[in-house]
Amino acid sequence: MYSFWEVLKISAYAAISAWSVQSRAGSLLKRWQPVKGVIRAASSTKPVRKIICRRIELALFTSKQYGFLRLLVNAAVLPVIFRGIAERPGAGYPFFVSILPYRSYSAYLKERYGVPAYRVAVDAGFSCPNRAGGRSREGCSYCEISGARAVYLDRTGPENLRMQVARGVEFLSKRYGARVLLLYFQAYTNTLGSVGELRRLYDDCLEMAPFRELIVSTRPDEIDGPRADLLASYRGEDFDVWVELGLQSVHDATLKRINRGHDSAAFFRAYDMLKERGIKTAVHLIFGLPGEGRREIMESVRRVAALRPEGIKLHNLHIPVSSPLYREYLKGTLTVPSPARHAEYVAEALALLPPETLIMRMTCDTPSARRGAPLWVPGKSAFSNEVVRLMGIKKERQGDRFPAAG
Repeated sequence: MYSFWEVLKISAYAAISAWSVQSRAGSLLKRWQPVKGVIRAASSTKPVRKIICRRIELALFTSKQYGFLRLLVNAAVLPVIFRGIAERPGAGYPFFVSILPYRSYSAYLKERYGVPAYRVAVDAGFSCPNRAGGRSREGCSYCEISGARAVYLDRTGPENLRMQVARGVEFLSKRYGARVLLLYFQAYTNTLGSVGELRRLYDDCLEMAPFRELIVSTRPDEIDGPRADLLASYRGEDFDVWVELGLQSVHDATLKRINRGHDSAAFFRAYDMLKERGIKTAVHLIFGLPGEGRREIMESVRRVAALRPEGIKLHNLHIPVSSPLYREYLKGTLTVPSPARHAEYVAEALALLPPETLIMRMTCDTPSARRGAPLWVPGKSAFSNEVVRLMGIKKERQGDRFPAAG
């Protein structure tokens, strides 16, 4: 915890060193968001000091007039991160050295393609085998009715796929100047169909733009040999195929508790099939599921780390108001980890993961209008900064405790 006087000392140090840091890493500083945790962590028993700390926080993080002060705070935090890199035992990362203590997915894409790459997310109108007409009536207890969708997709129902792709390409091109596009089948279970149906679907969308990757999100119980072969057939020398595979937890009791509809063995079978065919795989885990604490969460991380997946997405438990789990939450029968606790979990998990695994997500971003709990969540940048701060305190980087899985 930073005291009031430590906050002032950091600010003073930043004022002295800001110019030299900016001259050495000016372009990097422009991309850094304010490290809200540095100020928010300030604590004191005296109310006056608390008020002053709050005033500093408001000045730094809510007003455009204080851009230089935000720069000073960033300048104070950067040396901590640089020092963490310098003091790390052994050589750097096997692929590249990042100023962050973890291997960022966005940085990987920029390294691979030379410019930022963007996902064009589509909703192909798939359902879920774990919903009505499938294995159960309500599906996974934490899942909202509409599933995961991109911001530019409306919620009136699936539209023509070609229109979705066209809208996505236009949106990303106008807003971000996107030059490298990745086709992303995101909502629900995107291998739920026959091989012939899936091939026609994938082919139609891939013809719409010069995509560089095909990314398919699905459940492990909807991967078999023929469908894995289909996905592998799209691989090329300059074209990657990714499958995002939802595991959530390695504990079968938890999977049953959340009505997941499959056990952990189904995940490991699907993962092996994909790896045998050279398909890159990203694993989804949820931290804070009912009945799970730190011990269970880290056991899931260790089991996944042993597989050395190409990517991983770490979610904190969000309870949408339309989900079955929200009814339990209203009864007071379960709790949701705070953002601060989730940051601690993520910082520990990153140290356990292989250094080459891409960190594709560290927190959920369910819109507040659809989120029943937690009531408040930090932005992605603020959360990432807090994870960096926690890892800096421990002088750890991703992979420092791997292989912990044995």
